[in-house]
Amino acid sequence: MMGAAALISIPAARLDPDWATTVFAVFAVDLCLMIGLTGLAVRSRDHWPIWAAGLHLNTVISHCATMVAPRIVPKVYQTLESVWSVPILIVMVIGIALDRRHGIARTG
Repeated sequence: MMGAAALISIPAARLDPDWATTVFAVFAVDLCLMIGLTGLAVRSRDHWPIWAAGLHLNTVISHCATMVAPRIVPKVYQTLESVWSVPILIVMVIGIALDRRHGIARTG
């Protein structure tokens, strides 16, 4: 999911390269990813999908903020849009490791 969203976001971001207004193509990609992460969090026994969905919600909200306050500085919009990607990946790595350790301790 994350890889597909990242790849699709590249051409989507090129549709409006100045980021002076809401980039609806990227918003659509992020909204689809949010739906996917939320669905994963609901179905999963692991905890990291909940954190990933929660952190990605900040990205989706950044798009909504540009709709409410359309005069946002483009660089701020780009930063708000992308800043949560690294924490999501960190949460995934640590969460998967901890969930596996918990699963091994539980069964072994």
